[in-house]
Amino acid sequence: MFLRHLPSLVMGCTLLTTGAAQAEFADLLAKVPRDSNLVVLVNAEKAFGSKVGVAEGWRQSYRSNSDQAPLRMPPEASEYVLAATIDLATLSPRRETAVARLESDLPMTVVARLTEGVADKIGGLEALAMPRGGYLVKFGPHEYGLTAPSDRQAASRWVREASGRARADLSPYLAEAAEYPDRVGTEFILALDLAGALGESAVRRALSGSKVLADGGVDLDDAARVLASVRGMTLGVRTTERVVGSLKFDFAEPVDAITTVAKPLLIEVLEEGGVAFEEAYDWAPGTAEKSVRISGEMSVASLRRLMSFLELDAAAIGQPQEGGESIATDPDYQAQQQATLDYFHGIEEHLHDLKREHGAKSYYSIGRWFEKYANRIDRMPILGVDPTVVDFGAHIVSQMRDCVEAIKGAGIQSGARGASVSSSSYYSSDDTGNSGNSLFGGGYGDQVDAVRGQESQRRAIRTEERAKSSTTVRGVVRQMQEDTSRMRRELTQKYQVEF
Repeated sequence: MFLRHLPSLVMGCTLLTTGAAQAEFADLLAKVPRDSNLVVLVNAEKAFGSKVGVAEGWRQSYRSNSDQAPLRMPPEASEYVLAATIDLATLSPRRETAVARLESDLPMTVVARLTEGVADKIGGLEALAMPRGGYLVKFGPHEYGLTAPSDRQAASRWVREASGRARADLSPYLAEAAEYPDRVGTEFILALDLAGALGESAVRRALSGSKVLADGGVDLDDAARVLASVRGMTLGVRTTERVVGSLKFDFAEPVDAITTVAKPLLIEVLEEGGVAFEEAYDWAPGTAEKSVRISGEMSVASLRRLMSFLELDAAAIGQPQEGGESIATDPDYQAQQQATLDYFHGIEEHLHDLKREHGAKSYYSIGRWFEKYANRIDRMPILGVDPTVVDFGAHIVSQMRDCVEAIKGAGIQSGARGASVSSSSYYSSDDTGNSGNSLFGGGYGDQVDAVRGQESQRRAIRTEERAKSSTTVRGVVRQMQEDTSRMRRELTQKYQVEF
């Protein structure tokens, strides 16, 4: 379906406070690149201070194990903004930029020691070339920026523009998203600008296969007109006594034509995008004049799944320990034990997420999740981690990418074999002697039967190739589970703590 990639890209987060804190957020937003189509803002103080955050110890757990968090922001951040330019065709970020305000004003010499960055100067500001790619810049007291990939010219342009801009230069949709929490008090917003991304004729062609629209008796032309006018997509999350989410699509046209199928249509979009999360099936639907939404309780695991398409890892910025030393530079045995424990549990948490079957109705979208989670594990910090466990992590990543190749291979094979099934016109003659290619008479029924037979063969081929790759994937997953259990036993014995 035409929206298969869109839910995967709903990735801007906004946690705003009131009063002076909002003005401080404005300073961070002013440093967001103007061509961003995705924006993320996080007020960690408000989230950590919420009733559910205090009850579940979010602050302590994030500082000790940020690898398992949905978004890899600095553990010491009080406010955090992430923006990206996303390629909607591939779901990959072309460039990501983060700006954070930390509780501590760390000198860049300390940050360099924590991150193993190489000192530089960009636009007159202290900077670091990061070991895993990208550039870190200190804009002022407590304020740091990170941009990736490693393109020094692009980083220089960003610093120059950000330093000379007093206010944000966002698209209309993202600007609205940045204001929304201020109006209604939402702590967490994910927003993606989709204006102009879809053509009505292409939407109509894609919608022709929608089971939801067919079952709901929705007029295809009306639905195409509405969906092609999509402005953007937003996920809002409140953190009070519990975590409650609301996923919303906004349109330029009234949504009357699709109101009756709002929830199943959104679920279909999530499923085909491979990002349907467990709670979404139980969320309640709602509509406004030009928007549709579903709302309900949400888990951290679901949020992590949605956020996995963002690749920038800013967690390494500023992780001061007692005495000003980082875990990675502390020679104490207990430090390595904790770093190894956190790394191993981070791998386990990602593997656990992949066991969830929700959103896997589109088989080939499963490969997308294996690939994204492999990338997340590959980017996890390894400073201070037991080398044996680092090797284990690399082994798991390799196995996950084997699954990706098996799933992709099934698509290639079924496509090649399906193309070999003849789709030429079928000619025959009936017992009256009429040729089958005439407008009337014998042969027409046979031609229809032949076409149906060809499609039946193609479906059988797709099923067969999928079954083959599924067997391969299940075997690899089983091996990963066995390897993880073995590594847990070895680590528990070595460190004498329960892994």
